[in-house]
Amino acid sequence: MFDAPEQIAPLVGREKLIRMAMRHLDRYAASEAELRRVLTRCIDRHHRRQQPAGDDALGLSERLDAARDEALRLIDGVIDSCKRSGLIDDQRYCETRIVSSRRRGWSRHRIAGDLARRGLDRELVSTELRQADENSDDDAELMAAIRLVERRRLVRLEDRQSHDDAVDDSTAWEDDGPVETSRVSDRRRKQLGVLIRAGFSMGIAMKALEIVQERLESESGASESLLDAFG
Repeated sequence: MFDAPEQIAPLVGREKLIRMAMRHLDRYAASEAELRRVLTRCIDRHHRRQQPAGDDALGLSERLDAARDEALRLIDGVIDSCKRSGLIDDQRYCETRIVSSRRRGWSRHRIAGDLARRGLDRELVSTELRQADENSDDDAELMAAIRLVERRRLVRLEDRQSHDDAVDDSTAWEDDGPVETSRVSDRRRKQLGVLIRAGFSMGIAMKALEIVQERLESESGASESLLDAFG
């Protein structure tokens, strides 16, 4: 007769993993991949803390490794429970992140990269971005660029003269093609650099800067008219 293999208890039990998941989801929204990473880190932290020392360290270390592996196998079940209860939903999470990111002035490129790092499926991200753009009454990419220009206060009222001295760029963005940076003022070049590094195309960047510049000039003109009326 052969002895039955010894059962190895998981380093972290299922109930404790569920409590860890609940505690995290109470504080943060998370994708399936993010929650999986959180639970894996918790198990690894327990594993490191219990590493033995001394003459019998090798045998105990092997048992700890086996217990860690057993705990990792429990994660799938915990994730499934969270999905069934609606605590995690990658599609809903993706939609929410896209809306909040657009409000912060993020480009499509930056949003896609952020969601990929959060472990969301590339096809899901592409579909949700496309639907978000289709459901928007305005050009979502342009509106996001405008928000970034306004949030970073990239444009000042006095920018118009310095830029006009360098080049009349009123049609430079129409074809969404390259612009000769040598023909653009130094300040406008820096403004464009901020937007392009944020993932916006040259055409969108030029158009957003022009729109915000025109808004500032319009608001300034209205203020001057009001002052004249009471002068």
